[in-house]
Amino acid sequence: MSQKKKKPNAHQLQKLAGAQYKKEFFVKFRELFNIFCNKELYQQIPHSKLEEIYSIRSHSMRPVAAIDNHIPVSLLNNLKSDITLFLKNEILTLELNETKISLYDFLTVGLTLIRFGLMIRENEFEGSDTIIESLKKFRIVGEFDLLVRTKISRILDSTAIWYNDIGKCLYWLKYDIIGFNNPNTGIQHLAYVYTHIPQSSSVEIHGKNKLVILLERVLPQTGPNAISIIPTIFNRNSPFAKIPMKVYIQNHAIMRLAERIDSINIGLAQFFMCRSFDEPKVFYDNHQNLLIEYRIFDIKAGYFRVDMVDGIILVRTFLFITNNGTPEGQLLEKNTGLQKLDKKYLSIDKLSTFMSSDIGDKKELQKIIDESGCHCLIELYKRIKKTIIKEGNHLSDELLISYLKKDNTFEIDDMVLNNQTPIYTDTIK
Repeated sequence: MSQKKKKPNAHQLQKLAGAQYKKEFFVKFRELFNIFCNKELYQQIPHSKLEEIYSIRSHSMRPVAAIDNHIPVSLLNNLKSDITLFLKNEILTLELNETKISLYDFLTVGLTLIRFGLMIRENEFEGSDTIIESLKKFRIVGEFDLLVRTKISRILDSTAIWYNDIGKCLYWLKYDIIGFNNPNTGIQHLAYVYTHIPQSSSVEIHGKNKLVILLERVLPQTGPNAISIIPTIFNRNSPFAKIPMKVYIQNHAIMRLAERIDSINIGLAQFFMCRSFDEPKVFYDNHQNLLIEYRIFDIKAGYFRVDMVDGIILVRTFLFITNNGTPEGQLLEKNTGLQKLDKKYLSIDKLSTFMSSDIGDKKELQKIIDESGCHCLIELYKRIKKTIIKEGNHLSDELLISYLKKDNTFEIDDMVLNNQTPIYTDTIK
């Protein structure tokens, strides 16, 4: 009677994975070696020498918690997966033969090959002198070194953005390379992870104390940096109008931004919020309320309603470009007859509705959007369609078009199953 095979334990699985990685490593190592050296020379390298170089190879990027920063292991693992993916997708061009190599392979295999060329000695084995001379063509100096570090920094900055949430915690990453000048150890690429809990405060609004959060962004090398605005941009002419005022945001506004800019990652949405406040474009609504334009990749997507309260600039709420209270929202209402509740039910108060996969082919829908001053939504679709994390799934494009036509009489009660009318409110608390 045949015995049931035992499943490999964690140690055995780790050992198998290590062996597979080693095999794949040397396949790439040999391919890169052959670019700079005669292919036949690889056969001259002693097996012991290859084992030695593998033991002090250059390792892949590894996120680690910076001193006094407590990072969950699950987050470190997620960061490692994302960083690895970005590094594999970033392509470098080597000067010799215009060879293409991923940044990941360059940091692991490429730097190991450079180290190999530096560690072997003249006359150490047959062909060693030729290998030394050939690998002198492969170095990282000057502009190429700067290019590599710039690409790494950009990847780490971009990765951190995806995990940031102004209402919870902000992260930033710093790159360091360890052991490159020590021939007896492996080369470690480390991404130190730093955390910052945004400052909160209490502000009296309409006789009630409200919790507000300081609007901050994190810079790669210096960490958190508070955003401020000079009041003169609001046409204020008081003696203090040239003194920068810090920007605070209510949780209500954070929630509305996440709810309405729902097609992209929340950290990315907040990154563009900070960018919008760096170079604010100011408008006023019909009630003379202050609005600051919200832009994604410099394309308008909505407005932040702001007030000046107790010496600070306070972000009260976020309005998607189609919302009532925006110039475009009013024009959309005029052109289609849709009211606030209608927009809520049709989900046209959310970015995802306009990021459907075939909006680029719907000329009639584009025409309605364009005539309501919302052409920016079409531009956004073209710009961010590759990074969309959610598409609209409420109504089909054809049904949406039929309700956006001005000559269509739309009764929302007829569309709601079981007479369950959706509740909509944008009351600023």
